[in-house]
Amino acid sequence: MAPTSSLNDVGKLKSYVVDEGHGVKGLSELKIKTLPELFIQPREKRLDMSKVACNESVPVIDMSNLEDSEVTRLICDAAEKWGFFQVVNHGVPFRVLDDVKEGAKRFFSLPADEKKKYLHKHSQTKNVRLLSSFVPEIDKAFEWKDYLTCFYVSDDDAFEFWPSVCRDQLLEYMKECEPLIKRLLKALITRLGMSKLDETNKPFLMGSRRMNLNYYPKCPNPELTVGVGSHSDVSTLTVLLQDETGGLYVRKLDSDIWVHVPPIKGSLTINTGDALQIMSNGRYKSIEHHVVANEHKDRVSVPIFVNPRPNDVIGPLPEVTENGEKALYKHVLYSDYVKHFYKKSHNGKDTIDFRDTRTMQIGSREERDSDIEDDDDQRQCFHRSLLSTCASLFVSLRPCVAGRIFGVLGPKRRRFDYGPAFWLRLFVENAEVARVLRKFRPFPSSSSSSNG
Repeated sequence: MAPTSSLNDVGKLKSYVVDEGHGVKGLSELKIKTLPELFIQPREKRLDMSKVACNESVPVIDMSNLEDSEVTRLICDAAEKWGFFQVVNHGVPFRVLDDVKEGAKRFFSLPADEKKKYLHKHSQTKNVRLLSSFVPEIDKAFEWKDYLTCFYVSDDDAFEFWPSVCRDQLLEYMKECEPLIKRLLKALITRLGMSKLDETNKPFLMGSRRMNLNYYPKCPNPELTVGVGSHSDVSTLTVLLQDETGGLYVRKLDSDIWVHVPPIKGSLTINTGDALQIMSNGRYKSIEHHVVANEHKDRVSVPIFVNPRPNDVIGPLPEVTENGEKALYKHVLYSDYVKHFYKKSHNGKDTIDFRDTRTMQIGSREERDSDIEDDDDQRQCFHRSLLSTCASLFVSLRPCVAGRIFGVLGPKRRRFDYGPAFWLRLFVENAEVARVLRKFRPFPSSSSSSNG
């Protein structure tokens, strides 16, 4: 146990929270009276409660009549005007919701030595990770949160690697939410000019899933820190289960006003993510949200992030831009987009801004380059995205070709001269391309993700 006298030693405190498996929960259980400096957020990162609109709320939609066109309209309107809404009578049994919350509590109640097995440096797979704050290696001021993140590959993978104390509950929750997710996407794509959800669009709309178990312990000085800093999700959709504690706030569209999302028993909270904002060319909004810390109660939430596949290139859908609508976002390899999100602490909507054609052209070169680590990384990201886009042209003729070409070329990190000879040199030098083209072997499903 870390002595309270060492709480002001940042190195020892980080080791206790991050490396030893105690997490923020372990720190909270020391009954500390004052928030350690490591967790004190800059004033601009905290939620200004004077900007909270107490008389407003996000839409609440009754999903009991799934075929009602009015329900479809309400879903699309909420995604356009709010980016957040709650659903009731959604078809997911209350028992399943209660069980997964209890599973989350069981996991975080495990001894530190048991939880430590799932830390990044100890985990047997990169698809399951236990973290504190957001990205503890990068965060200068820590968020008051622990979370376990599980990237779904298959049931077999989950049974092998996910914690047994919550694995069954997570899998049941995910599967019970599947019809709801499909119903929501079917509704949303109708306003994007797509007639149905099928095998041509399901992979890039809901081709991968990730679940988090979020735990926010009681905090001695909640006004000085955050549970989660302001950010938007990188998903297509997020399906969030929150307990009765409350504390989730969303920014009202095009304003600096924040609105509380109160827990409604049996409800699920839905928000559109960056991927859907990009694919809809800005019609559907990915909205900033923020979680405050709580002095009196622990809080648990369980989001399902419904994502494109890591190897998908996302951009405005052809159905949206075919009538001459200008594309507002550049195409990007989804795994690169997610990597960019995890390179920095939570900071509003700056991840999606880095693909926005309206903001990419303004400011100095130095300001634009600051959106990613350095110029070389930006060129690598661009060329990998362009390479994937070119490869995707093969899909209509032979889908396996595009997949295997990307599978071979995408991860290359070699340095080339980025002149006119780039593509010729790339194809000539990479002998594996010829082997792939000769064999035309089917492209296997990816078992991992950049955010895995």
